[in-house]
Amino acid sequence: MSVAGADAEARLSEELAEGRACRDRVAAMLLDDLREDQRNWQLHGALLAEADRILDELDVEKRSERLIEELDRHARERLTRRRWLDDVRVRVRRGLGRDGE
Repeated sequence: MSVAGADAEARLSEELAEGRACRDRVAAMLLDDLREDQRNWQLHGALLAEADRILDELDVEKRSERLIEELDRHARERLTRRRWLDDVRVRVRRGLGRDGE
């Protein structure tokens, strides 16, 4: 990884830690709100779940895992396409061989 990449990753990690702290503060405020009026508990829960999802998607370790999964998927698709092309080649050659006999 380049120096610029390492710096960007470190900065992202710092910002994510700050984002998680902010999410925790919001959760505390929403909990206080729910103690007074419980009608919006689903909305508050959905808001926190969405914040968690976004933070999780941006997490450096999770991004590395997803990148590896994406590369694996791409390699599998490429292998599948290659097999398909090989099968087509064999069929074409067989067809040409029969016509030429």
